[in-house]
Amino acid sequence: MKNRIINYKLIIGILTCLSFPNLIFSNTIQIEKLLDDFENNAFDARERYSGEITVEGIVEKIDYDFEGDLYISLGKDEIFAINTLSIYGLDNKRISYINKKDRVIISGELGYTEMFGIQMKNSKFRSDLKEIKIIEANSSFENPVDISKLVEEKEANIYRALQIYGKRNFFTGKLVKLTSEESFLSNKNKSVLEVVSNSNSDSIEVELNNENIANQLGVGDQLIFSGVFDKSGRISEVQIESELITKEVQVRSSSLENPLTVDEIIEEFSKNEILANKMFDGNQYIVGTVGSVEEGFEFDNKFNKITKNYLILSGNGFFKQSHVHFNNQFNMNSLIPESEIIISGKIKEFNGIYFDVEEAKFEKGRLLENLEKITSSLDKPINAGEIVNQYEVNASNARSKFVGKIYVEGYVKNITEEYISLTGTNDSFDLDILYVYVSNKNQLIHLDKEEKLILSGFLGEEEFLGVSLQDSSIENGFSEKSIQVISTTMSDPINAEEVVDLFENNPLRARYQLPEKIFVIGFSDGVKEEILSEGTDYFLQFKGTRDAFDLDYLFVSFSDENQYKNIEKGKQLIVTGNLGTVEFLGVTLDNAVLEKEFWGKNIYPDCVNFCGDREAEVLSML
Repeated sequence: MKNRIINYKLIIGILTCLSFPNLIFSNTIQIEKLLDDFENNAFDARERYSGEITVEGIVEKIDYDFEGDLYISLGKDEIFAINTLSIYGLDNKRISYINKKDRVIISGELGYTEMFGIQMKNSKFRSDLKEIKIIEANSSFENPVDISKLVEEKEANIYRALQIYGKRNFFTGKLVKLTSEESFLSNKNKSVLEVVSNSNSDSIEVELNNENIANQLGVGDQLIFSGVFDKSGRISEVQIESELITKEVQVRSSSLENPLTVDEIIEEFSKNEILANKMFDGNQYIVGTVGSVEEGFEFDNKFNKITKNYLILSGNGFFKQSHVHFNNQFNMNSLIPESEIIISGKIKEFNGIYFDVEEAKFEKGRLLENLEKITSSLDKPINAGEIVNQYEVNASNARSKFVGKIYVEGYVKNITEEYISLTGTNDSFDLDILYVYVSNKNQLIHLDKEEKLILSGFLGEEEFLGVSLQDSSIENGFSEKSIQVISTTMSDPINAEEVVDLFENNPLRARYQLPEKIFVIGFSDGVKEEILSEGTDYFLQFKGTRDAFDLDYLFVSFSDENQYKNIEKGKQLIVTGNLGTVEFLGVTLDNAVLEKEFWGKNIYPDCVNFCGDREAEVLSML
């Protein structure tokens, strides 16, 4: 009787496992929970998921990393989800059994943190996988593989595609683009074809090493070619198998009376870059519209920086342009913006957007007779926007116009610990920026955004969206303000939002107002792990509200990493620490100590912000 009961239990157990295989791994973690736990508190997640764990989730990607290692990634099946678990060390043969969007169960150990997620290593499949018999493609010139079949397999599982098409096969498709790119390994150029399927819009890139063959190709050609599909997702080692009609390359002739246009040159390069290089060989005449004169740089063999200005010569189409490099004898300051000119020179490299013209000469067009020099004074300052606009139109011309010490008028747009940014208007959308480096930093403490100033200085180097003004002094509009020092204590902490706001308005004044060590109250937006850390480096994202769209942070680093433990996202805290560096989206708080955490996610369930009218109630709870 006893044996019969044991047998019944054994049979029931087997049937249960067969019917509900996931019950075998009763501690299986759903990928959504794993990623959410790391988003909430990476420190706790590291402790919770130490050692070997088992995870279930949707396959988002099967690919090779930049070192050529195969991995799969699991992620949330959501449109805007970006964090994933990148899984390494799986049995390659079993990887060939799965497709993107399959649900799988995998065990392994968590590795380092990536830009968007975590890595898993020493991994094994735990779910039952249906074996897929892989049959290598059997193609021929008479029976080539349409590109769509390879692309479909590649999108489902690149590893399986390699098993099927990783040896030389015959493919067919239509050539839609031909470009040239430099090999990082050999420093030699190779031709890259984009070939589209004959049956749909699927396309793939094809590497062609023989430029002589590339010369015989044209956009729209129906091709049969052989090659090897590789880890990069391209077809390499390509040989064109279909009969090619040798295309006679006619070198385009041009003259002052019959110049080429920027648009037609770009059109030919877009069709076949190899042929275009031969077509436009030698000296050519080109007509276009004067755009801006830009400051470029290059380095000599001793790594000395050399300024090399160039003209943007525009065509009629959107973003159709060339970069024209004149010889040293031509003064680009005499060019008239938006006027039509003809130049001559040698057409060089095309980068997909524009082409270069080297050894250029000015041939025809209107030029300025006299270069206007602009004077300024304290009584007659130049608008900051005008300086930036002149520089954007013709950097070389602007340097000739604004010689020596100049006086500038504008509005303070932003204040950093190194410079202030000035604009010609008080419009928040004005992006013509003069970066002013003021010699006396003590003056900057008293500035506010949107104040109108007159400054003096010397035109400096190009900056993002503008130009700099060096060795500057504030000449007018400056007045010393009474600055109140802010004290913080455990019973009277400063809100994290206020700290960030002080730094956003004027970081130099913020450092003057706030003591080095401050007490701050706010909300956790998650304990994060530094990228490439493997359970070693953490920080707390700390902000003044629980608003999901609030991106003003204090980045808090605790001296004792155990203080990161059990800090839930949304929990209200008081921390103390030393003000550190200004970072993108916030400020660091170093050598921090967690002084107080409140039970639950917040003190006031109905408050999104730190509620000022209840401050006394908060402090009574301390």
